[in-house]
Amino acid sequence: MAVALGLLTALCWGTVDVLAATAARRGSSFPVVLGFQLTSALFLVVLAAATGALGDTDAGDMPFFVALGLLGATGYVAFYRALSIGPISVVSPIGSGYAAVTVIFAVLLAGERLSRAEACAVVVVFAGVALAAADVRRIRQAGHVQARAIALTLLAVAVFGAYVLGIAERVDELGWLLPVLYARIAATGFVVAAAAGLGELRLPRSAIALLAVTAAGVLDALGYVAFNLGAREADTSVVVTASAPYAVVPIAAGVLLFRERPTVSQWTGIATVVTGVVLLGLVS
Repeated sequence: MAVALGLLTALCWGTVDVLAATAARRGSSFPVVLGFQLTSALFLVVLAAATGALGDTDAGDMPFFVALGLLGATGYVAFYRALSIGPISVVSPIGSGYAAVTVIFAVLLAGERLSRAEACAVVVVFAGVALAAADVRRIRQAGHVQARAIALTLLAVAVFGAYVLGIAERVDELGWLLPVLYARIAATGFVVAAAAGLGELRLPRSAIALLAVTAAGVLDALGYVAFNLGAREADTSVVVTASAPYAVVPIAAGVLLFRERPTVSQWTGIATVVTGVVLLGLVS
C-alpha cells in the first residue's frame, strides 16, 4: 500500500510540473507560485475543517513549521522559476532527485534503516532517475538561461529533500493532514510577503494560466496527502523512492503534447525506474 501511495504521489506531482510550466511560461513565475500556494493552502484548510483535524491544532508546533515553510517557499520559488525558463524534460527529471536527498536525510538524521533488498530497489530507482535526467547533449548545448534553470533546480532539490522529510517526520505525531497543512500555510505566508516586497502581489492574468495554477495547487496538496498516508504505512525512505518516478509524467507530456523526443538514455531510465518500483513493491 505504501508503494501504491508513493506512485499516486508521483502521478500528482508529475502532473503539477506540467501545469506549472504551462502557467509560468505565460508570464512572470511569481504570480504562479503565489496562486499555487494560495489554492493549495485553501484546499488543505477546507479538507482539515471537513475532517475535524483543526481541532488538534497545537500552537507549540508552529516554530518548527514556520522554519519548514521558509524551506518550502524557497524551493517552490526556485523550482517554478526554473520551469519558466528551462526545458521541462530536463528541469523536472533533475527535480525528482529530491527523493535521493530525502532518503539520505532519513537514514542519517532520522535513523531509518533499509533492508538489503529495499536498499537494492532504491538504488535501481535512483539509477533510473539519473538516466532519465541525463540528456547530456541537451545540457551541454544549454545556454546561459538553461544553465541558470539547472542551478535553480539543484537548489530546489536540496531544499525539497529537507522539506519533505520534515513533513513526513511529524505524521506519526500529528496525523496525515496537519503537517502538510501547517507547512503549506507557513510557506504561503512567506511567498505572500516576498511577492509584496517585490511588487508581484498578483495572480496570473491569463484564464488558462489561472486554471492551470488552481489545478496544480489542488493536485500538489493531494500528492502530499497521499505521501503522508504512505509514510504511516512504511519508512519515509520507501515512500519517497516510490514517488521519485514523477518525472516520467513530464517526459510523457513532452512526447505526447509537445512532440519532444527523449533520448535512448531517458527511455532506458524510464524502464529502469519502473523495474525498481516493482521490486520495491515486492520487497516492502
